[in-house]
Amino acid sequence: MQLQQITEGAHGSGVCLGLARYFSIDPSWVRLAALVALCASFGTALVVYVVLSFVIPYAPRTTPDTGKGLPNRWRHYVETQKAKWSGVPA
Repeated sequence: MQLQQITEGAHGSGVCLGLARYFSIDPSWVRLAALVALCASFGTALVVYVVLSFVIPYAPRTTPDTGKGLPNRWRHYVETQKAKWSGVPA
């Protein structure tokens, strides 16, 4: 199984749902671990989460995208930024 972001039912970009599906565990545990890591790392986990949201590809949607809600807006923002920065030399 490939690691992918799952935006359907996500509270953010879908990274935690994707990690939960990849490791076959309950998403609540992944979200709890992310929250604990955020508090314990003084914000470093947030940087890791944002980087993962740009690196991990999105899973194909099984329901139509309505364009409403945080996950859909986040997905649109990430895709826009990827397109914007794809031609910039490193």
